[in-house]
Amino acid sequence: MKATPTTLKTNLAKSVRVRRGHSSLVDEAYNAFCKLRDEGVPINAKQFCDRFPTVKSSLVRLIEAHRFLEDHSELIEEQSPVSWPVPGETIGGFLLLDELGQGAFARVFRAEQSAMGGRLVAVKISRSDGFEAATLGRIEHPNITPVYSVEEIPDTGLSAVCMPYRGSATLAHLVDFVYATPGRDESAQVILEVAQDPHLPKPERPESVLRRGTFEEGVRWLGAQLADALAHIHAEGICHRDVKPSNVLLTPDGTPKLLDFNLSSNELVPDTRFGGTLLYMAPEQLLATAKERRGDARLVGPASDLFSLGVILYELLSGKNPFGPLPLDKSTEELRQYLLQRQFERLRPLRSLRPQIDASLARVVEQCLSQDPSRRPSALELGRALRRGLSWRARSLKWLARHRKLTAAAVVLTLAAAAAGAVHVANQPPAHAVQLAQGVEAYRRGHFDQAALFLKQSLTAKPKQADAHFALGRVFQKMAAHDKQYLRDAVHEFRQAEEYGIEGKSQAAHGYCVYWQQLPDVALMYFEKACQHGMATAEVLNNLGLILKEKGQHKEAHEPLLKAVALDPSLQAAQHNLALWYLQQGLRVTADEQADPWAKGIAHLEKALEGKITGKLAYDAAYLYSLAARHDAKWQEPALAWLAKALDLGVDPKTAELQKDAAFRAIKNDPRFGALCVRERVTHPDEYAIRFVDPILD
Repeated sequence: MKATPTTLKTNLAKSVRVRRGHSSLVDEAYNAFCKLRDEGVPINAKQFCDRFPTVKSSLVRLIEAHRFLEDHSELIEEQSPVSWPVPGETIGGFLLLDELGQGAFARVFRAEQSAMGGRLVAVKISRSDGFEAATLGRIEHPNITPVYSVEEIPDTGLSAVCMPYRGSATLAHLVDFVYATPGRDESAQVILEVAQDPHLPKPERPESVLRRGTFEEGVRWLGAQLADALAHIHAEGICHRDVKPSNVLLTPDGTPKLLDFNLSSNELVPDTRFGGTLLYMAPEQLLATAKERRGDARLVGPASDLFSLGVILYELLSGKNPFGPLPLDKSTEELRQYLLQRQFERLRPLRSLRPQIDASLARVVEQCLSQDPSRRPSALELGRALRRGLSWRARSLKWLARHRKLTAAAVVLTLAAAAAGAVHVANQPPAHAVQLAQGVEAYRRGHFDQAALFLKQSLTAKPKQADAHFALGRVFQKMAAHDKQYLRDAVHEFRQAEEYGIEGKSQAAHGYCVYWQQLPDVALMYFEKACQHGMATAEVLNNLGLILKEKGQHKEAHEPLLKAVALDPSLQAAQHNLALWYLQQGLRVTADEQADPWAKGIAHLEKALEGKITGKLAYDAAYLYSLAARHDAKWQEPALAWLAKALDLGVDPKTAELQKDAAFRAIKNDPRFGALCVRERVTHPDEYAIRFVDPILD
């Protein structure tokens, strides 16, 4: 028997509760929709949703879900009835305060956990299967909501997944709020406005781009954070498979956190369920949900998550779905076919909807929406591309482009003043902004003295500019390559930038400079602070791990180095440092335990050797292979080959004292080793392997 609209209304989630006074309107609109369906009244779903512009996108998603369960009534009928708890009840040790969202198979509540002193938590009550908890239990990332605990609730067939309460706003709320009315706010502060939660304290200092940037820059930042989260889970063998706006929480400081891994694939857990949300499915995922191929998860992988994230970014930037609007009066199978057809047609360029969007941003979003999964960027590549537009240099140049007429006027006025004296003209651009842009452009061209002059002039005109202080710090950092006295000046500017609002980047740059001032303990402190403020990049983690290793904190160094190579497998410094970590680990364990450290060390070494080869890197390779050859003779040949390469690249055999170094014991009897030891040094640029890297990507 086909499920009736009344049954659906009882069992179907109110999947998005629009905040800021909109939730009641969503409820009323959905109730009206169900009532009309119950009465058999023909409804044009698109026209119905158009009547509620302030919650339109939320209502569309809800009616889409309604249609899905209407076409798949077996999903309701095959399940035994559940007596769901309601706010005010205590269940599993949780006092349920209010409902944050509900679905046919789960409910989420804001609750107090009595056993933990009444702490505020989010509790997901669902049918007992433990699938999502088994996935989330091993994930730790700042952009993924963690799991505190999982408990079976006796005599109910339900389980309670307890998570920290970080607010109730999602990206779905943001889309609704921003595009509800014309003349929307072009500032990233709207993200913070939507994210505020009356039950949580107001954040002291959100990310500077959310406080001072444009909405487009705010979207870049959100996208980069989510790309980081996807890169992390993909490295763990997990694919989310249901990335959509309502599955991305916004904490009060604007940080996005990926939610709901109920449909994810997990290498450690049997793949028992498959699905997703039509509007955000990649072509291969839509194909996998066809009746004749349903559940063929082999078609769906990390690239599918990138497609879904691309749809989200497209919607955030334009207010429209790239393949919509969805004709909601069709069946689920018809909608699936409709979306597949639209996806294989030419994508509507993002800039045709909003010409002011940066071309590089539009390009990377459209790459995510490629029909061919192999042409989409990886999560790591997407995060990098989005962050490039957030560098202080890129943001300053954008300001210059947005104010081209004012800047041109300033140049004309400067020339006129030189020829005929001072001229007063109203509505001049701020002098400090023009000088900042000029300083950034000079930096880009490598004219550091000129850049420093412009930036100092900008700060004289307006002292408390975080971006200008940070830019000047970068200029001094570059100048320190030739004169280390500039490191002190760079540190001062980064400290000022941090004081005026740029925290994570300034702390990372500060740590880099003080390391070269021979202050590793201070550098370590600043790198740890940078990680706490959202700057836990591969470069920062590599530097942190290297310092810990150099301090003799061998065990503590392992985790940041592992995270660094997981975030960026192409980061040569991290692969090199991790290879040396395993080398030292191999020297610490007994002979019968050594195979694993050596194998892992060589695997990371081979990754490092895929990049630029320097004399020091080649020498370290020879060193490691020679040590490994003590346990397996097959490493003797690569040890000799890399030692010869190191000498070709300028390593001095006399300085290295090859004959005296016990590390080369396994190859000392080979005549080729003896010949290498007496070679004359080759004249070659003295290049060392870069194991400590600049954490800022300009």
